[in-house]
Amino acid sequence: MLTNIRVVTSLAALLLAFAGVNAQATDRKYTYACEVMTQAGVSGLVMIQADSMEDAQAAALRAEALTIGGERSPAMSLVQCIETPQGRFSDSQFQRFYEELPR
Repeated sequence: MLTNIRVVTSLAALLLAFAGVNAQATDRKYTYACEVMTQAGVSGLVMIQADSMEDAQAAALRAEALTIGGERSPAMSLVQCIETPQGRFSDSQFQRFYEELPR
C-alpha cells in the first residue's frame, strides 16, 4: 500500500513539473495572426504566440497554415501579421475569413 502511494505521489509530482515547464514554454506576451502565402498557392492563416512582432513573423514562416479553402499547407512567404484582438488585416477578404473562423 505504501509503495502504491509513493508511485502515485511520484507520478503526480512529475506531471506537475512537466505542466509547469510546458506552460512556461508556451506562455508568450502577445498573440498574433499572420497571413501567409502557402505552398498550395493560396493565402493562409497562422496563429502565433510570441514576445514580439519579429518573433511572430519568423515563426509564421516555419508554420503550417490554414488556407482559405480549409486545407493545411506550409507557409512560403509572409504577407502580414497583426496583433490580436485589435489588429486588422489590410485585405478585407482575408479579414472576413479571419473573423469567421471559430474561436
